[in-house]
Amino acid sequence: MFTPGWEVREGASTNPYTGPPGGYDPSGEAIGNYTYVSSHGKLDRAMAELESLTYQESGALCSINFFYYMNGTDTGTLTLSVAMDNQRYPIWQRLGSQAARWIDEVILLRSMPLPFQIVFKATMTGGSEGDIALDNIQLLDCSPDHVAPSCSPNSYFECTNLECIPKENLCDLRPDCLFGEDEQP
Repeated sequence: MFTPGWEVREGASTNPYTGPPGGYDPSGEAIGNYTYVSSHGKLDRAMAELESLTYQESGALCSINFFYYMNGTDTGTLTLSVAMDNQRYPIWQRLGSQAARWIDEVILLRSMPLPFQIVFKATMTGGSEGDIALDNIQLLDCSPDHVAPSCSPNSYFECTNLECIPKENLCDLRPDCLFGEDEQP
């Protein structure tokens, strides 16, 4: 689901100086459709969201692969969140201009035992020279495992998504659980 602001485009963006020349293609050709939001004409902190369908659950190897394009002096923020159980959990973010090219990103989502959605949010800066685009968004290896892991309470901590991590990884200043709960007091 798109909120106002995102557009589906084919070919060059409306701003040839900051937008992509076309959709991502591994051969380097600027072809195909992509989704795009421009800062031109937007108020400071204006937001546009792109939400996936609701998925019932996922397996331990589930990841998301996407290409993003963020270019221009007024490029805002692109945030990827997982929405689950009426909460949003930011898991990835980029701020400002990244490059005048498509960048490949792969993020491990791991096991999701509850219904969830993937949400991309673009927050604009209010200037006129900034563009954010997304292409080739895919969930990979997300089939449910159908076997719920169980953690040994003496040796492991159970994350919200039912993943087990060793207790020695708790409060080590490095989030091991998808939502970072292993670093919370």
